[in-house]
Amino acid sequence: MYDGLKLYAFMRGSVLLKNGAAQKSGEKVKPDAFYMVEAVTVADKVVFCRVSKDMRIPVSKGVFYDVPGSFWGKSIADRCVPAQSLQDSCLYWLKVNMGMTALPMFYARDFTSLLDKGPGALDIKAGKFWALRGSGLGVAGGPPIGTVDIASHIAEILAAMDRSKIMADDDTGIPAYTYGGASSASGVARTATGLKMLTEAAMRGMKMVIGQTDKEVIENILTMLYEYNMHFDPDPFIKGDAQIMARGVMGRVLREQEKETQVQFLGMVAGNPILFQLVGPKAVAVILRKVSEGMGIPDFMPSDAQLEDAELLNKIRQLAEIESGLAQAQGQGQWPHGQAGGMPPVQPDANGMTGAPAPSAPMVQGAVAERAGAA
Repeated sequence: MYDGLKLYAFMRGSVLLKNGAAQKSGEKVKPDAFYMVEAVTVADKVVFCRVSKDMRIPVSKGVFYDVPGSFWGKSIADRCVPAQSLQDSCLYWLKVNMGMTALPMFYARDFTSLLDKGPGALDIKAGKFWALRGSGLGVAGGPPIGTVDIASHIAEILAAMDRSKIMADDDTGIPAYTYGGASSASGVARTATGLKMLTEAAMRGMKMVIGQTDKEVIENILTMLYEYNMHFDPDPFIKGDAQIMARGVMGRVLREQEKETQVQFLGMVAGNPILFQLVGPKAVAVILRKVSEGMGIPDFMPSDAQLEDAELLNKIRQLAEIESGLAQAQGQGQWPHGQAGGMPPVQPDANGMTGAPAPSAPMVQGAVAERAGAA
């Protein structure tokens, strides 16, 4: 099996003539002109070659991390190389240290004092009996057989491994908490609102990568397709002057920011009774309608005509409640406004119509004098 290599490049017409290449339209190749050539080579042999009318290279690429002067850029795995190297080293030395500290090391000061000279004389096992000469028991430097404990550095190695994970988050721009992983973030990240803020900040890098893909790949491909249709499509009705602009990710970012601002403003108005009375229910309904449209539920809010009918119905209900209260007060012989300083009751006239207030009985001067003397 052989792999083929496709080449897009400008070549001089004289080189094309030597290799017998011609234009697709049948026109002669000019020796001094340059042409865009599409060629395929297999095992260092040209198996296909043609002259392309399109002067642009029909290749679009998108990289995760753009590097100036590099065609391939860098991927997430490339950015994780330093952190991964540190992680591998820590894991190796962690296993070594755990093995060294699992059991103590043994030493013997004088092997000649051992009575057992067999192959298993130095084997270590629980409950083993060590037979020594009497002279070997009283060594001046200490006991003839002893142990040495190796210091454990597991805590330090684990701390270095945790640090390598933080390095990976910083190098890639994708923190662990953005995809539900455990993270050492503290403080603001321990609250739902704070975690949302950090997640949105971390997603900016991903949005930049997707936006770069829109610009370098999607927009480039659509532009080439548009230009091809403008040049070679026979339909004259599709001809026109246009510019392809891919704004999928940036448009979504702007919509999210706008929706967040609308939700904050709605909460400020709805949570303040003074502002709610100032703008009225219609203004709140307009804001809520905009928010619901951004969420994909445009028919959630009632229309303006329905809101006006609801307000009219509320006014009718209020008037009915007031009239019901007046009727009950008149039936009990009481005036809602009170006797002192209130309006006197209205009596019907001879035709049954309510007219002027009922006249009060005149007060004579003697009665006034009587009351004054009693006082």
